[in-house]
Amino acid sequence: KAARAHLGPRVKSYFAKFPAYSGELPPDEAEEVWTDQDLHNFFFSSGFIRPKARGASKVKKMTPTMLQEFYAALGLKRGTPLPEVRVAYHQLALRYHPDKNAGS
Repeated sequence: KAARAHLGPRVKSYFAKFPAYSGELPPDEAEEVWTDQDLHNFFFSSGFIRPKARGASKVKKMTPTMLQEFYAALGLKRGTPLPEVRVAYHQLALRYHPDKNAGS
C-alpha cells in the first residue's frame, strides 16, 4: 500500500474496483492521459492491455543530415529561402514525373 500512496484518485479507485490486482503499477501518466476505459482494461487484464500512445505524433524530426541531403537533392545551399525551395522542388517534380517521362 505504501507504493500506491503517490497514485492519483482515479487509479486508486481502480485498485478498489479490482482488489485482487497484483500486477505492476500503471505508469505515472495514466492518471492524466488514460481514459476510464484504458484504466479498466489495464486492471482487468492484470496490466497486459496498455493503451496506445496518444498526443505525440510519430513524425520524425528533421536531423541536420536529413536537411543536408534534402537541399543537396534539390541542388540548393542550406538556408535557401522557402520560395526558392518550392520552385526547385516543382522543377524536379516535373522533370521526373512519370507522365512527362514515358521512357524512363
